[in-house]
Amino acid sequence: MAVIRRATRNDIVGMAQVIMDAFNIERDLEYAIEVFDISLYVQPDGCFVATENKNIVGTGCFYIYNLLAWIGEVAVIRTHQRRGIGTKIMVTLLEELKRRGVKTICLDATDAGYRLYKKLGFREMYRTTVYELKDPYNINKEKTIDVEVTDFLPEWAVELDKEIFGADRIRALRAWIRRGAKVLLVHGKGYALVKRNKIGPLISKDFGVAEKLLKQGINMGANIIIVPEANIRALELVKKYGFKPKSSCRRMCLGGKPNEKIEHIYALLSYAKG
Repeated sequence: MAVIRRATRNDIVGMAQVIMDAFNIERDLEYAIEVFDISLYVQPDGCFVATENKNIVGTGCFYIYNLLAWIGEVAVIRTHQRRGIGTKIMVTLLEELKRRGVKTICLDATDAGYRLYKKLGFREMYRTTVYELKDPYNINKEKTIDVEVTDFLPEWAVELDKEIFGADRIRALRAWIRRGAKVLLVHGKGYALVKRNKIGPLISKDFGVAEKLLKQGINMGANIIIVPEANIRALELVKKYGFKPKSSCRRMCLGGKPNEKIEHIYALLSYAKG
């Protein structure tokens, strides 16, 4: 019988291996390790593991942004699926968040997890889709005019993110910057992060500014972006630059409605952290 316990940093490699197995990923263990390293930096007490005979067979994490929380990295290795382990992990996470007074809980559900989340009371909000640029678009590879590339997120960008995302997630943003993500800025109007070959979040109240940020991200090697389909203009933008849909999830929430301004969110930070 699987036992659920709180994870420590010593569990990071085992947790990464669970994700690789559960989603049948054959490469990029280093990135999976990085994800859990950041997870425990953002929320040191927010990850749990399911163990059987001392082996890690399941994972799940939460991240609290004031009264809003995100759940992510919920996975069970393929040999142990359909045994109720995923349900036990989710119940543990939800009980912990309820105890802490969180009012809204969100996640991005794969088709495999959708039925479980629905059963637990989550309601569907909209689709979130991973888009990939397989063939470089014919654009100028020089630095985009007006876009500053830096290692620092200025206060105006922090406040803009709070307004648009609807909560303070600065610790999560700084965690990625700490691990080498680049900050793209159009002063006072929009910002984005480039993490390896991924761009997100991308936040802007102006479509033209969002396009400049995306173009600069492509110039820097970003070819993966997660787009909220509720923002029609974001879909128009990625299609204009040749991105193609790769996979999709359903954004689901429990409790109150998130206080986000989705029309200004052109790319998500990540599936696990909003």
